[in-house]
Formats: sequence, C-alpha cells, structure tokens
Amino acid sequence: MGVLVNITDKPIRVTTVNDVQELRLAKEVLEFDELDLMLFVLSVEGASPSLTLAIETGMEIDSSNGWLVPSTPINFAFAAKTAANTQEIKNFKGFGRFVRWKVTAFAGTAITFTVTGVGRRWA
Repeated sequence: MGVLVNITDKPIRVTTVNDVQELRLAKEVLEFDELDLMLFVLSVEGASPSLTLAIETGMEIDSSNGWLVPSTPINFAFAAKTAANTQEIKNFKGFGRFVRWKVTAFAGTAITFTVTGVGRRWA
C-alpha cells in the first residue's frame, strides 16, 4: 500500500539555478523502499524557460555536507521542463534517510512547480 509523500508542501517558485529546498523542509523517507514522484510544472515565465530538477538524498538535516544526487543505478534527475502544465513521473530507489529537491539547470525568469508522489514499503 502506498503513502502520500509531498516533497513540496506548496507550489514552489524558483528564480535561479542555485535554488534548493531548505534542509529543515527535507522529507524523511526512511520508512519507504521506493518513491514514485511526480514533478508538475505549474507555470513558466520569461524567454526560453527551462528547469531541470533533481532529488538529493542525505542522512542528516543539520548540515548540507554529504547530500548527493545519485546517478546509478537510477538517475535522480527529472528531464528538463520548458512549458507549463507538464509533468514527469519517476521511480526512485536507494535513497538515504531524507530527500529534497534541487535545481540543477535553469533558464528564464521564474518557474513554479510541485513534487508529490507515493512512498511504498515492501517489508
């Protein structure tokens, strides 16, 4: 049975490639074996907008040291999104205790998105 997981608890508006979810807002997902997450782009602003978002994982929320975006065996990055009302669903396995979103590429003025999904445990 799945449990609803909101990585973003509200729509997030980003304006720079350096945007990342605050550590205090990172979601604890230790109880799950896998996550099915959906990136949904609500709006885009500016000329030639583009957003590439990744899911970072880490073991603590007291420091950003040790947080990473795994690339094997599963790439934790969503494909670039360039239009409003677009979405992508990805399955994630092999994460640490916490996950958070991180902008890895950005163009345009602003992009607003949400990341929600379902966590599953198999034990």
